[in-house]
Amino acid sequence: MKRSIAILLSFLIFAGIFSACSSGSKEIDISTLSQELLDSDAFPDGLEAVDLKAGCYLYGLDSGEGGPIAEAQFYLSTGAVADEFALIKTDSKDSAANVKAAIEARLEYLKTSFGSYNPGEVSQLENAALKISGVYVVFVCADNQSTADKILDKYF
Repeated sequence: MKRSIAILLSFLIFAGIFSACSSGSKEIDISTLSQELLDSDAFPDGLEAVDLKAGCYLYGLDSGEGGPIAEAQFYLSTGAVADEFALIKTDSKDSAANVKAAIEARLEYLKTSFGSYNPGEVSQLENAALKISGVYVVFVCADNQSTADKILDKYF
């Protein structure tokens, strides 16, 4: 009997540790991450905020009530450069995968578009960060990508 209890307790402890380690991603404060990116020197030409509806439209995402986007911030360059970022919290991991696919499609569109009128920006797009962690998806294309990547590494 004591042996059975010891085995059961060992199993429960192991299961608890395992589930704690695989319980998904940590919470990310999108506003804080956004401000860190904006305050850094990653975007020397500056960026402008885009509202949720317009940002979702640009990225091909559903912004309606009941849609997959729980929270998001979008910033775009005001000039003819590829600088932009999208920080998105979705309602599920499946939605996050779909959002990532939509961002990949936008990235391909941007490469084609910039390739025809500002080819120097294509290499910047090729080095952009696209990360997914649990319900979070981020896309950051910065003039100083290494600075942006250091900030993202703290969160992902």
